[in-house]
Amino acid sequence: MFNQDYSESDISFWFDYLLCSFEKDLARHGAKHWDHKDLVRFLANTSWIEEIIGQRNEWLWLLNLPDREYCPRITVFANCVAEYFEQYPEQDRNIVLRSRPLSVMQEIIFDFATKLFSSSYSRIKSDRTYQAKQRRKVIAEKLRELSARKSRLLPFRFELYYFKAYEDSVSSLDLRTHLEQFVKEINKPEHYVLTEQDRDKVDLEILFYARVVEQGKECGHFHIHFMVILDGKHLQTPYRFYQGAVNIWHRVTEGRGYLYVQRKENIRYPIQQHINGQVIDRADTGRMNILFNYVAPYLTKIGIDSEHQYLRIKPRGFEAYACSHFKHNKVK
Repeated sequence: MFNQDYSESDISFWFDYLLCSFEKDLARHGAKHWDHKDLVRFLANTSWIEEIIGQRNEWLWLLNLPDREYCPRITVFANCVAEYFEQYPEQDRNIVLRSRPLSVMQEIIFDFATKLFSSSYSRIKSDRTYQAKQRRKVIAEKLRELSARKSRLLPFRFELYYFKAYEDSVSSLDLRTHLEQFVKEINKPEHYVLTEQDRDKVDLEILFYARVVEQGKECGHFHIHFMVILDGKHLQTPYRFYQGAVNIWHRVTEGRGYLYVQRKENIRYPIQQHINGQVIDRADTGRMNILFNYVAPYLTKIGIDSEHQYLRIKPRGFEAYACSHFKHNKVK
């Protein structure tokens, strides 16, 4: 039986890190131009097969999780495993890989190494780069369209995290449920009525939003980068939204999560601190350009190297990135 206490985020992160290190080692040795014998010799003279076999309980558990999708690198590996055992339908892959893995894994890892230098895998990496560029283009167009409709915008960026005690126990299915509930609730104006005086104010409305779900580049824990655009004509600060969103995230995660706003001194690109939580007049082209060119694109990146932040595992059909559409003006 597999350990039920395994952490989905932790195992997916470290397994992808291992496969990425293997890919980089192949590239350093010029494997792209090798023939069959060169690759066999490399695998025989290195410890990669033993290292991947050594983690087989963990990655078998990961690949057996139902209704999941993986990042490109893990997907390629999973396909190699599946294709091998399609040749031997009478064999139970879990039993075989746990009891006599060496001969099986030699063939699987050879196939995996070959596919890492295939044109189809190269296209996957190119497609992710292209997709990120298209996202940046779309979000910039949406923000320009919004600034043409609204005279004052109030951008507010924040992150949704889980407390350390719960980071390892949160699954990708939990994450999806929490996020779906959160984005549904933040569209309800009643959550921003914090005092009796607020009842007489104009309803707080989210004009636009964008979010991206990621795993960290050091530990692989799930988190969400979020940006909302509020109507700066009726709000001078994001305080009411912030307080309401803090309460909503705490509630939907049953106390396991918290909302975080990066402190100004910790912002990687200081130019961003000039607009977060501040009203921007559409005539202020300087700060509008910061919104278009620095803040929003951060939410559209798609990583593939192990040093990047991206999802290694997610529920089937779940999109790591999403933004709102003006037709309905609702967060999805």
